[in-house]
Amino acid sequence: MKKLISLSMLLLAFSFVFISCSRDDDEGSSSSNYIQVDNGSKLAVSSAAVMGFKASDASEENFYTITLINTAGTSTKMASLALYFPYNQSMDGTYTLTSTSRKLDDWLSSYAETTGSAMQSYNDLTQGTCTVKRNSTDNFTVSFSFKTASGKTVNGEFSGKASVQESN
Repeated sequence: MKKLISLSMLLLAFSFVFISCSRDDDEGSSSSNYIQVDNGSKLAVSSAAVMGFKASDASEENFYTITLINTAGTSTKMASLALYFPYNQSMDGTYTLTSTSRKLDDWLSSYAETTGSAMQSYNDLTQGTCTVKRNSTDNFTVSFSFKTASGKTVNGEFSGKASVQESN
């Protein structure tokens, strides 16, 4: 059931991402906002979305997905970070694949490339870490690095406003 809710949240995040605001319109955006794949060029983050499920009691965990998007013409590249953290705690902290309290989910976290109607997705992380700071309701600082089972390495940084959708 937990994976079903998490997968639903991830799919909702992907749909929400495509209707989110462009980063070009936000004040205070940073030139260090990027996604980098296999040590290639740094791709500018054009928008960011945060989807969250707040736990209602101590028997549940909070689940959030942070998605950073680069769009150029008909090509979209997305890094999605699926995070679990304890009930009634701030999301601020460092997340790893092996942590028991602040977990970066190895299956739901992913990198995806879409060109036209073709999509290639890379998940099943074998290595990964992510640091998150929530500066205000819709402003975040994120840095991450992960490697997928297929060998693709993805890292990036983001500091700025994101479209936020949270539910209980």
